[in-house]
Amino acid sequence: SSLWSFRQELFWTLLIGGLAATCAVTCGAGLAWLARRGGGRAVPAFVVAAAGLALPGPLIGLGVIWLLDREGLGLLIWLYDRTVFAPVLAIAVRVLPLAILGCWYVLRSIADDALDSAACEGAGVWARFRLVALPQRRAGLAAVWLAVFAAAAGDLACSILVVPPGVTTVPIRVFGLI
Repeated sequence: SSLWSFRQELFWTLLIGGLAATCAVTCGAGLAWLARRGGGRAVPAFVVAAAGLALPGPLIGLGVIWLLDREGLGLLIWLYDRTVFAPVLAIAVRVLPLAILGCWYVLRSIADDALDSAACEGAGVWARFRLVALPQRRAGLAAVWLAVFAAAAGDLACSILVVPPGVTTVPIRVFGLI
């Protein structure tokens, strides 16, 4: 009976967590693809991951409020008040370091022979990612998405500040019961 009693909280948790995990893994895979061989190309991934790990959740939530709750920007205020864009953005920023590190681990093991062969055929950096890396590492990236989703669905620190009226997730409900 708990699933039925808390169906709305479960729905919002699955929706917000799934969207945030998808956004974080998409951005994290792009940064990890560029950084997979190290060197200067790894600096953006290091900086984003370090900044994401260093920022506390409530500060991320306040940053999203500051960004979206601006006078004169009607669309951003509408997104902030009437959609789940704000909690998705806050949680995606919060779990982005986990996505970057997980994707980096998965993508760095791709054999250079297949990538070199695709490059000889004229494939660019992103074509090699899309046509060679993603098909080879689909299961690993799905596992990263699942880990990021678990972290996103359980987040309370930054989501409690930015959820719109009428939206309650499972962590917020449990926090309210405590």
